[in-house]
Amino acid sequence: LVDLNAIDVRFETYGTAKVSKIRILEGWTKEDNWKLTNNQWKAISHANDLALLTLDRPLENFTEYFQLETPKLSSLSSVKVNVSGYPDDKSITWQNLQMKTASGSIASVSSDNYQFFYNKTLDTQGGQSGSPLWYLDQQTKTYKIVGVHVSGNEWVNGDFYNSATQITNDKLQLVLGWMQEDAQTASTNDSPNYL
Repeated sequence: LVDLNAIDVRFETYGTAKVSKIRILEGWTKEDNWKLTNNQWKAISHANDLALLTLDRPLENFTEYFQLETPKLSSLSSVKVNVSGYPDDKSITWQNLQMKTASGSIASVSSDNYQFFYNKTLDTQGGQSGSPLWYLDQQTKTYKIVGVHVSGNEWVNGDFYNSATQITNDKLQLVLGWMQEDAQTASTNDSPNYL
């Protein structure tokens, strides 16, 4: 169980907001998705490693820069993708962490089409889980999120890779449904924002 009162989200521009609701894909929380290894619980699959956090208030004058997208896998091989997040640096207090963006290409897609694998210039550090995997669509000049960074140092096909959970069409429709549900329960002036 998660104590929602313990989760604060702080924004430089918008101040602090509370998380009023958390939705997690059902497959992520199933007992058979976890195994105990070296006294640590490890996920067997990251296929459903995705959540939606609803904030308790709208962010004033918020501009939405990113769109969620189910990508065409064939087109992603030629696109520069990015991971932007906040690596955990024990020498710096968390309030002063600097955002890090790494860019590169997707090296491969899992055989079940649920995960992207990347390495080389697209490197990540601990603490960046939950960061968006995104690219700039050159035709529409919009930023598109195609995955969520979930893991580093996975051994795949004879090499170590970082990975992201892909936003498949099923996941996209589920998240959009959750957002519509929230919009219907909120007044017009009080529609929530999301993470």
